[in-house]
Amino acid sequence: MTAASIVPDTEKSYICVDANLAVTTRASASATCATGSTAYACNSKGVCQTGSTLPELPGFPDCPATCSEESGTATSYCIDSDNKFHGVISASACLTATITGVHVIDESTKFDVSLADTSAITQDSDIATWMIYDCDTTGICKRTYGYVKSSDGDPKYFAVGAGTTGNKIVTPAACSAVGGLFTGGKLCLTDNDAAGGELSKEYLLSSLTAANIFTGAAATGLIVKGTANTFTLKLDVSGYHLANGQEITTTDPNSLVNCTSDTSCTTKPEAQAAIGYYKYNADPTQYIQCTGSACAIDETSYAACTSGKVGLLDDNGKLCVDTTPAHAAEFAADSTPVYYIVSYDATSSSNIFYDKTADGTKYASVVATELSITLNQSKAAACYKNNKESSEATSDACTEASGTYLECTSGECTAPAA
Repeated sequence: MTAASIVPDTEKSYICVDANLAVTTRASASATCATGSTAYACNSKGVCQTGSTLPELPGFPDCPATCSEESGTATSYCIDSDNKFHGVISASACLTATITGVHVIDESTKFDVSLADTSAITQDSDIATWMIYDCDTTGICKRTYGYVKSSDGDPKYFAVGAGTTGNKIVTPAACSAVGGLFTGGKLCLTDNDAAGGELSKEYLLSSLTAANIFTGAAATGLIVKGTANTFTLKLDVSGYHLANGQEITTTDPNSLVNCTSDTSCTTKPEAQAAIGYYKYNADPTQYIQCTGSACAIDETSYAACTSGKVGLLDDNGKLCVDTTPAHAAEFAADSTPVYYIVSYDATSSSNIFYDKTADGTKYASVVATELSITLNQSKAAACYKNNKESSEATSDACTEASGTYLECTSGECTAPAA
């Protein structure tokens, strides 16, 4: 297969995607995915979003075969064959560079709304064709919803809402619902918020009603992304995040946030988060480490497993369960959890599982999922080979297979009494 033969799949409408990005087809919008896989709905341009609602076709024209202009003044946008947005400078030419960041676009002009002068906007119908797109660093843009602040000397505020909430001029007021717009253009983090969330920050909102503009439907929890002029629903948030209160931040975090979709996020105080490592949504090269008392971005210098590294991640994002690199525990490849034990290592002072192995005769039981490797407190007894669970069901069978049979309680494993 050549690069020229790789094109968007425009045939599938409903799919499931597992942790390895393998795709299977769903029969309909109501069909579910296997545990560990995420449901997506895809439109006829091959653009997909989580859930079962087909992404709206943006209605932008296709770009010319090649966008090759290095400079020029764009007057509208087009979409190339990779679903990336480019500025159009003439009927046959577009800019090489793609657009990034959050854009408020008028569907009728296919270009950015001027927020510097909104004096002519006096009624909701004046903004009926506004849309918000969040464009990643590659230029792929996805439609989202939220609030827009003008750049006038006396700013106005607008809602570009999902579902039946629609587009409308809004007047900030005292908070009465989560996700409302508070006095001064701040975000209502609760239904009686007296302070409000600030632009240019991200926040976790919980228990939203169907009247919220971000989804137009009730939502367990979601992340709102702030820029200089917008509050919008943050997209592609599945995975783990850190928060201080409701602010999504790595600075002095006090809770671990887990999102299973863009509209289903929950939070847990850091002292209640399972001890272990979590894949960090914002940066695939980093991991969150939770120690049982605190959670933070893991600042360990990753290296191959050896003495002093047990209980730490290696340079391939695997957990060193002993001093042998080949035994390192991987994040699970799919929805089936994989169980390991972590050995005692007196020289590994940073081993977050150390308390379970402290006297040298015990092991810590851990479980690997697609997104985490954490202390497992439910495993009772099992056979292990090279610190990974094996299939032998009894102590005798385990011994015959040159394994180690262990009994575990609350994540602490020992050999059974003779």
